[in-house]
Amino acid sequence: MLFLTLESQPMSFRRPRVFGALVVAGVLLSVPFESSWLKEQETPPLLTSSENTWNYQEAQATPEALAWAETPAPRVERLQRQPLDMNYREVAQFLNQRMRRYSSASSIEATANQIIRLCHLLGFQPSLVLAVIEHESSFRPHAISPMGAIGLMQLLPATARIVGAPIGIEVPYGGANLKDPLVNVTLGMHYLAQLHDDFKTLASTLAAYNLGPERWKNYLMQSGSRRPKTVGKYVALIERSTKRIRSVDPAQLDSFRL
Repeated sequence: MLFLTLESQPMSFRRPRVFGALVVAGVLLSVPFESSWLKEQETPPLLTSSENTWNYQEAQATPEALAWAETPAPRVERLQRQPLDMNYREVAQFLNQRMRRYSSASSIEATANQIIRLCHLLGFQPSLVLAVIEHESSFRPHAISPMGAIGLMQLLPATARIVGAPIGIEVPYGGANLKDPLVNVTLGMHYLAQLHDDFKTLASTLAAYNLGPERWKNYLMQSGSRRPKTVGKYVALIERSTKRIRSVDPAQLDSFRL
């Protein structure tokens, strides 16, 4: 409107300067708004269930969000655009029922929140993550396997160190922080996402998680080779547990105040 007013009046010797200054100011002011709009388009709001409303931009802005949970930025195709099969309260209740002997309520809350957030970011369902934890460690954060795998999702310190490097999680020699449920779940879910990028199907991803990616890749490359029966059993167990956990009636879970 201001530009129209200026153009509709005869210009004096001062008017061109005023007009030019306004044009320059308008261009400068438009730059941050344009970049902000472009940034919003890169990470559109996610489609989630009404019980579990979650927004990528809002999660990044919350002080509770840990910086390493979103870095590096997840691939667009990973973002979970379907409603999750469990909401935060159900995951927290499920974890409380199985972890209360080993972890504090605050730790359980933080772990449940992280599972929900990373399921949205990395494209998994909570029931799948809980099924993997169930078979890997029986929900014991301090579990250590004979091979040296540690924590809820049974990560080897060397593997965890590689996965943690690009997302800013340092894993010391011996992997002491892998006994922290929040750290372990974050690394374990990022590891699953990396395996899924490499092996594409969920069954093959779980097989690689169980056997190790290099060994599983060798089996896939060798046509006619017999694949370990333990791997098939592991994948079948995870699949059955995922369906069972998904179908659990929330009323059957112990009450857990949030």
